[in-house]
Amino acid sequence: MSILTFVAVNIEDNPLKLTCAERNNWETINKLLNELAEIFPNLHEQEGFLILFKSGFSKEKAKFPQTHSSWTESSTIEEPLVSLSDKIWKVCWNQELEDLFVTKIANERMNLQNQFEV
Repeated sequence: MSILTFVAVNIEDNPLKLTCAERNNWETINKLLNELAEIFPNLHEQEGFLILFKSGFSKEKAKFPQTHSSWTESSTIEEPLVSLSDKIWKVCWNQELEDLFVTKIANERMNLQNQFEV
């Protein structure tokens, strides 16, 4: 079991509900995880599924750490959304990703509109 998996699986509560001492520990863990992410940049992608799945997320939702950096035209609408959120977090801009997401939204809207037209 990796350190990331151990930390995620052994946190019993939402970090917002932690006491001050526990919150300080959580912040220390967060700093450690950020440092590990810099040293091992793809670790969160490799371990992310396991962390989320063991934390109770469905397989369908737990896949996002693995897919957020590899979106394509065939991606679900959620995959480029997660990728876009990741880019915003990193203060990055990717026109191709933004265009894909806008196209996905437009297509979804057209599909919904067509369903209600009789």
